Amino acid sequence: MEVTLTPWAAYRLFGTPMVDLTDAVVGADEVLGRRIRILAEQLGEEPDRTARSGILNRTLRQWTAQAPASHEPDYGVLRAWHLLNRSSGTVTVQGLAEHIQWSTRHLEARFRQQIGLSPKGMARVIRVNRAIQQLIRGSSPASSALTCGYYDQAHLIRDFKALTGTTPGRFQAGLAPAAARSRPVERPTNPAGGSRPGRYERHVIPHADFS
Repeated sequence: MEVTLTPWAAYRLFGTPMVDLTDAVVGADEVLGRRIRILAEQLGEEPDRTARSGILNRTLRQWTAQAPASHEPDYGVLRAWHLLNRSSGTVTVQGLAEHIQWSTRHLEARFRQQIGLSPKGMARVIRVNRAIQQLIRGSSPASSALTCGYYDQAHLIRDFKALTGTTPGRFQAGLAPAAARSRPVERPTNPAGGSRPGRYERHVIPHADFS
């Protein structure tokens, strides 16, 4: 089973500086303790997929509600995050700081602690993600660079390659063969109607912090 957390939800649940987890792979029990093992046991004992989703939903909501006040993200960090997303990563760090009335130094420090990247680093990720969506829709690399706020195509290529390991052109060229190779995967079900335990599952949880 997979749960995707927003950065501030991870900060709230884990209670550790997110910058310490950036570009790292850690076990869930290292940040959530013994309770994650108890949850895993409960999920493993429940054969019905809908019931598993309910257990996961209730548990994450409970953990979020029980998080101490010291784990709550700063309102300024949340405002900066949402502004970055609304601007598709084009707003400057200075612009963010002025918007939330913080110094750039304070914003950088709090953002790294609670999001895991600097505002500039997060803006870079957001722009590349937007460029990926543009390329998938068929836009050329040059057009995508212009739409996503890059200085020029070379700027897009540098950022794209740094974050994905390939160039926009090669990425786009690989889309058609990949689509041709892909086939829908049938997930076996048990007689009760739930998916078979041990199979990968992705659940959508009706909460702004999880997906």
